[in-house]
Amino acid sequence: MAQQELLEVVNNQMVDDDEEFSDGFGNGYLHYYATNYQLPRPLTCQSVYRFMRENLADPRKSERWNAGFIFGWGIALCENCADYFFTSLPSIEENSVLAMQQA
Repeated sequence: MAQQELLEVVNNQMVDDDEEFSDGFGNGYLHYYATNYQLPRPLTCQSVYRFMRENLADPRKSERWNAGFIFGWGIALCENCADYFFTSLPSIEENSVLAMQQA
């Protein structure tokens, strides 16, 4: 029997035994960090409920993928690690300054 991979879920591990769920999980996790700056502040129960409802019913993916997406997003929300936010891309101004310095 092949060794199963584990998904790291904050301080827990989960056996990765469902490719659709784990794919959705990874996408939801990354989605949180890619779009965190767009979340309404402060978060409300209604905004989280609306996000969950809309994504669980998304017809573009399977129910298992959608459940994994919501779960991954929720894990990232709880984790909220500033080191993972997508802010490492230099701005246009920074690129212009670097280009001028190198010229």
